[in-house]
Amino acid sequence: MVAIQFLYFLFHLFIFTLPSPISAIQFLIVLLLRRFVKQVSRDIFQFFLLLFLLSFFYFPLSVLIFELFLLIELTKVASSSSNSKP
Repeated sequence: MVAIQFLYFLFHLFIFTLPSPISAIQFLIVLLLRRFVKQVSRDIFQFFLLLFLLSFFYFPLSVLIFELFLLIELTKVASSSSNSKP
């Protein structure tokens, strides 16, 4: 789970630091959202779901596909951890 989150962070860092003022603004928006969501809820799945919904507005298609993959992986992890509890 930590490895997936780290890869996600590196991918977004690469996308958002491209030389463009819009990319810089998007990076700041994601940092602010991450801070806000951490204060509201510690559930990482809700954070990824929020980013996925926001990605329809400003992410390229490749990032949408990558985030969809992450959502699928996180639901697998969440369902397997909930099934393992007695």
